[in-house]
Amino acid sequence: MHLFASGSRPVLRKAFTLIELLVVIAIIAILVGLLLPAVQKVREAANRIQCSNNLKQLGLALHGYQDAHRKFPLDDNAGPPLGTFYTSVLSFVEQDNNNPTVGAPVKLFLCPSRRPVDVGPRDDYGAGHHPDWWFQFSPYRGWYSILGGPYFPNHQGGTITNYAGVSLGRLTNADGSSNTLLLAHKGLAPQYYAGGSPPADNNPEYTTDVTWFEGSGWEHHRDPTRGFFQDSNNVVDMQELAGSPHPGAMPCLFADGSVHTLSYTLDAGIVARLWAWNDGSVLPGDLF
Repeated sequence: MHLFASGSRPVLRKAFTLIELLVVIAIIAILVGLLLPAVQKVREAANRIQCSNNLKQLGLALHGYQDAHRKFPLDDNAGPPLGTFYTSVLSFVEQDNNNPTVGAPVKLFLCPSRRPVDVGPRDDYGAGHHPDWWFQFSPYRGWYSILGGPYFPNHQGGTITNYAGVSLGRLTNADGSSNTLLLAHKGLAPQYYAGGSPPADNNPEYTTDVTWFEGSGWEHHRDPTRGFFQDSNNVVDMQELAGSPHPGAMPCLFADGSVHTLSYTLDAGIVARLWAWNDGSVLPGDLF
């Protein structure tokens, strides 16, 4: 292109060629490709910290309930009275005005790596069910989780007895609060993060991932004998397992109020014993 200055002499200006433009675009694409995983790692690290803080706050609330009632709450929607451990701790997480009959979303109840409050009054944290519920004989006979809810003491008879709950004193005199899991994540397939309710495999008449103030069976407690899993659409019975969206390991709340990250590769037998407060086991030295 020729431009003429005041002296009428032509001034030449070179434009980008197509090849140079493509090279620049390719370099930008490479930089974006390198930057995106780093951004995702930073976001996940922040979410994991927030998730651990959620569990910490729930731990304080559960201990507040224990101090007031001399026992931890049960996730027992079979009743009476009806309720979940979430409804039990509302007054301890500044949710006194959140009416459980309708239920508003609570950010504290949701894992930030899964979903925001836009999903509605759902929840992402759960406890281990009593393994005694379906294993009436060895090795799980008589092992109880802290928030496990109702169980069957006589499977043949089909009689449901509501476990009365465990006090901090009983827990301390048994396995100890630092050796017992209180909360982890309830497993959920990613296809249900935004809503929808996966069916419970053992009873298709009800669904899971309903709300924080209702549900029974597998809703807020999970099979304590099968270990931990990362959320997946390809894992069978994800709705009955303990699992989370966090890669590699899952933040878990222990009964002493501490939060530790436990690997998905942790032996299922160890996980079962961590859920049980009265099995006589202590933590392996290399657990964390």
